[in-house]
Amino acid sequence: MPLSVQAAIYKKGVALYRDFDKFLDSDDGYLSAEFWYSLESLMREWNEGVSDMPDCLKSGTLRRAFIQMQDRIHDYDMSDVPEPTADLLSSIAYVLTHISEWPNMFTATMQPESVHDLFLAGDDYQTIAKKYNLVNPTTGIGVASMAEEEHKNPGTYIAPDWKHPREIERIQNREIIEEMLLEAESEPDVEIGLPSLGSSEDIDRFASLYEDVEPEELIEQAKKLGIVVRSNMKRETILGKIYHAVNSVEETVDG
Repeated sequence: MPLSVQAAIYKKGVALYRDFDKFLDSDDGYLSAEFWYSLESLMREWNEGVSDMPDCLKSGTLRRAFIQMQDRIHDYDMSDVPEPTADLLSSIAYVLTHISEWPNMFTATMQPESVHDLFLAGDDYQTIAKKYNLVNPTTGIGVASMAEEEHKNPGTYIAPDWKHPREIERIQNREIIEEMLLEAESEPDVEIGLPSLGSSEDIDRFASLYEDVEPEELIEQAKKLGIVVRSNMKRETILGKIYHAVNSVEETVDG
């Protein structure tokens, strides 16, 4: 059974985060073709599946971060700069860090202290009423008299098992996170790499068709297929991605 969108994105995001963290700690400053391919795959999965994800995992901040990262990757692809810019690396770091932090979301309770403790701490009754959602439905202002009555006669408005609406929402969101983690843990860890391209004999035969093709022409053909070509890619890597793209098109047509 395939993973849900959020579980798939989480697993791939964590794998990319580990790889990116190693890059930041290294001295050579090199991001492999495998990393870029997997990052592009993550962006595809996000773009195609974000509408099906729970709202708690697709905040406006993360949505904007994905858009910014994709824009900066596009600018990098179109430029002659051999290495990714600091802005691009910052965007990648933000997105991958945010995804890897999903397990730590919605852990802090949203439940207020008791009415008695809030009163002792110096809160007035209107403030206490607001914290317990004892508000005027029209104005949203806390009704001081209700909080005062609750203080004098506990249980008048607030049952022992009462939960603040924000706490109820937090618990529901936390359950979504826990379900996602259980689902993700049921599958093997994602490995960063290029896709499986078929048998070595098939690839060798395919590569032989391009033996006389100059590097510049090979890159142009790759770009026409929508393939992102990095300056540090080996000829074999570019050929492998062309092979994969061509066969994907053929499978679509045959299907």
